[in-house]
Amino acid sequence: MLISSHVQGLSGYFRQSNIFYYTLVDLQGCYLYANPGFQKMFHHDSSEFYGSLAADDIIQADIAKYKATIQQCLQNPGTPVCADLCMKWQQGSSKAIRWEFSACVNEEWRPECIQAIGVIAGGMINGPYELNKSTAELMERYKAYEQGVEGLWMFELKTPVSATALPEEIIAHCRKNGYLTECNDNMARMYGFGSAEEMIGISLDGMINFDDPARVEYLRTCIQNRFKCRDMETKAFDQSGRTLYFLNNMTGIVENGMLKRVWGTQQDITKQREAEQQLQQSELFYRNLIADSLDGVLLTDINGLIHFASTSITKILGYSPEETVGKNVFDFSHPDDRKIAMATFEDEVKEQPRVKFINIRLLKKDGEWVWCIVRGHNMLANPYVGRVVVYFYDDTLRKRSEQALIDSEKRFRAQATILHNVTDVIVTTDINGIVTSWNKVIEKLTGITEEKAIGKMFRDLLPTNFSPFTHEQVTEIVFEQGIWRGEICFPGSNGEKKYLLHTVSLLYDEEGKNIGLLGVGKDITHRKEAKEKLQESELFYRNLISYSLDGIIMTNKQGRIIYCGPSVRELSGYEPADLLGHHFFEFVHTDDRVVALEMSALVIDKKSSADYVLIRLKHNNGNWTWCRVRGHNLLDNPVFNSVVIYFTNETKRKETEDKLRESEKKFRSLIYNIAQGVVVTNEKKEVIIVNRAALDILSVKEEEVLGTTSSDSRWNAIHEDGRDFPPETHPIVVAAKSRKPVRDIVMGVYRHAWKDRMWLIVNAEPVLDNNAALTNVICSFTDITERKRLSKELVEQEVQKQKLITQATIDGQEKEREEIGKELHDNINQHLTTTRLYLEVAREKASGEVLEMINLSHKNLVSIVHEIRNLSQSLVPPTMGDIGLIESVQDLCDSLKRVHPFHIELQYQHFHEEALPGNMKLMLFRIIQEQVNNILRHANANAILIRLQSDAEYIILTIADDGKGFDPGSNKKGVGFSNMVNRASLFNGKVEIIAGPGKGCTVSVVIPLVLEKR
Repeated sequence: MLISSHVQGLSGYFRQSNIFYYTLVDLQGCYLYANPGFQKMFHHDSSEFYGSLAADDIIQADIAKYKATIQQCLQNPGTPVCADLCMKWQQGSSKAIRWEFSACVNEEWRPECIQAIGVIAGGMINGPYELNKSTAELMERYKAYEQGVEGLWMFELKTPVSATALPEEIIAHCRKNGYLTECNDNMARMYGFGSAEEMIGISLDGMINFDDPARVEYLRTCIQNRFKCRDMETKAFDQSGRTLYFLNNMTGIVENGMLKRVWGTQQDITKQREAEQQLQQSELFYRNLIADSLDGVLLTDINGLIHFASTSITKILGYSPEETVGKNVFDFSHPDDRKIAMATFEDEVKEQPRVKFINIRLLKKDGEWVWCIVRGHNMLANPYVGRVVVYFYDDTLRKRSEQALIDSEKRFRAQATILHNVTDVIVTTDINGIVTSWNKVIEKLTGITEEKAIGKMFRDLLPTNFSPFTHEQVTEIVFEQGIWRGEICFPGSNGEKKYLLHTVSLLYDEEGKNIGLLGVGKDITHRKEAKEKLQESELFYRNLISYSLDGIIMTNKQGRIIYCGPSVRELSGYEPADLLGHHFFEFVHTDDRVVALEMSALVIDKKSSADYVLIRLKHNNGNWTWCRVRGHNLLDNPVFNSVVIYFTNETKRKETEDKLRESEKKFRSLIYNIAQGVVVTNEKKEVIIVNRAALDILSVKEEEVLGTTSSDSRWNAIHEDGRDFPPETHPIVVAAKSRKPVRDIVMGVYRHAWKDRMWLIVNAEPVLDNNAALTNVICSFTDITERKRLSKELVEQEVQKQKLITQATIDGQEKEREEIGKELHDNINQHLTTTRLYLEVAREKASGEVLEMINLSHKNLVSIVHEIRNLSQSLVPPTMGDIGLIESVQDLCDSLKRVHPFHIELQYQHFHEEALPGNMKLMLFRIIQEQVNNILRHANANAILIRLQSDAEYIILTIADDGKGFDPGSNKKGVGFSNMVNRASLFNGKVEIIAGPGKGCTVSVVIPLVLEKR
């Protein structure tokens, strides 16, 4: 590990170099490592080399210098120390090596080993030697190669030049006398060469364009900075003439006042500069965010008078902003839609909105009507706005796509089975409103079965609130416009209101004749309830952007996100703060990045002619969302200084278009796009189709599921009680065999990807052909893991609640017993004792029959006092608090021995009660007391054994008798046994009875100690 940590830290150059030598020795001076160049030069290629002393390779005259150098390194860890040593070579000769030693330290700054980097300082010698190269040159070469992670080069001057000469003179001299003597392969590749050898010897004049004033100025700056410069950018050309950009570091080597050579490194930044230039050439300038929003934006007063209009309205309606300012916003709405528009506007002014948006027709400049989604926001109180803001955008394309989809739905009525497995409400009626189909979802929500619904008038069957519309208005809108969309509510099966996001549209036959109505709704009850709670405390947004239907993101010149509008959260699932600092293209789908980059380049070049691009953006839930995206360059605007990106969720429209284009594959498309997991198997029960929801729920890939069967062992399916789920009982198998639907089967399956078990509600529906032969089985399932977890928590809470009630009841009983016991002992017993004294006094004076009656009364009174004392002691154990559980039980046993003839024994050799709380001791005593009373009343026993045991985990109480016994299965358990079970359950204990006729009875109580420790 020591060798690895230091050797791996070296650059690849030193490990493979044949010019530099590198060694590691331990603190005892033994070799730990040497690079191949050192081993080859000094013939140390045998296995015995490692572990040998480094001093053995040094001539005797230099060993003292070597040891002194090592000692100096150990005293100054991390500081390099140079030494010239003569190394033994072959046949008694030696080589002069200039070494640089340093101590390698650990995390506590303690030396672990010594590393040495050396270079040949002179030729082969046989005696005293001289080093021809200075220590400074060695350090110079070492540092240059160490930094050579990019392009590394060195220019040598044929004749040195004075370092004090004028910069122009030095530049002219270098241009004439400079030539490349060293470079690495990275440097060569930057200029289009294959290797460093192809560049060695090139003149400085051939490498640098001295006609470039910027390059000459760069050299002049370096000279004026004492021949040093860092991170200076230059432009050059490779051998094919392509322009290159480099980031340079350069150091001139001056010796005795003369510039001899120049070392340097450079980093190729050509791609970065080309990208920046391309962005700079394509910048667009817009005045503000609203100017080119995908929304049309209007600002009005409380009467609807327009004070401002964004330029984006021109693309939607054809009007210029000036043509709309001063007019009333309702003048542009269709006469049939004006009432709805005015009512919605009035609700917004009163800050009592009933709907978030409306779908109405607006008048274009050419006289046509265009369907638009319109949304208003009251910002009268906003100091920056002070108006009612109206957003709208063209919804024509969506409505056309939606209508086309509705028309295509008629070709797939044969898929009735699927309607019962989807999560949406689907209801159809004829022209008169009589129900013709009623799927399982609406059946479950309302409690009205399909048999009861079909043939009934929908409005009579289910009282539905279409607010702010009436049932008649909705019907009228559908027949006039072909579709109505909004929220509805109706009473559910449990009496609570159910909310749906609902669409009602016309239904046509193959000839295009209107044959009825189609209602499709999604249950949004939970979402509605959550939104209503949120709206109770919701504050209005502070500016126009907060209410935009677009997601708005601002990026810097490099594409890093510097601002996110609040609407991003709703569209993408990310918190705005979480996106800051990320690159926008991180969230673009790989297949869409080329399109996005092309659009970005056009926007920055100010050449964009497209309104938007349609690409996929990553949602926080891991899904990809189709979005309509548009960018605007506001880098030159001092207010924004950014590129503004607008995006709108177009997932539904994209899905609608995809469904329309692939209408012949409706069956597969329906399955893939429903929220429930759906798996379709063939007649062999092999999976042939699996939708995305199923893959997400099961955390598997499609190829892992296709071709498998429900009996695949990977799912490790179990019942709710933990029993195995045999393959032959799987809903798919049962449905295939019985030819009947299988509903609401709860199944636990194992997910290998998450290493957890999830719970599903599974339905299976067989699909038969005209000959009643099985063709497919459609299996749908829903993830109920969270629901089961919450249910389990509720059960556990209820158990804890019952324990608290039981404990309180027992505590009350104990307190009441204690009060009764004290009353009997301190009050009743005292009165009886006084009465006994009176009888004793009267007995001394009586005679005859009176004396006999007094003696009899006195005897009975003594017996009563004794019985009351025993009763008092049973109610309040007199020794529990003073002498503990064992002696209290022993006292109970002793009292029983005095009264009853049977044998009773207490064993407690392995029982330790010191750590037990008082209420646990009392619980054990009451259970013993209860069972002993049961034995006295029912068992006719001759012997009783009471045993108490304890260990680190459990307390075990056993009460056994040799009485007549009983049959536990036929005997009804009484109150006494229930009391014992309840007392033990308070401490998570269990009570077990082992008995049989003629075999006596044994009661075993096991109490865990884990609860008390916790």
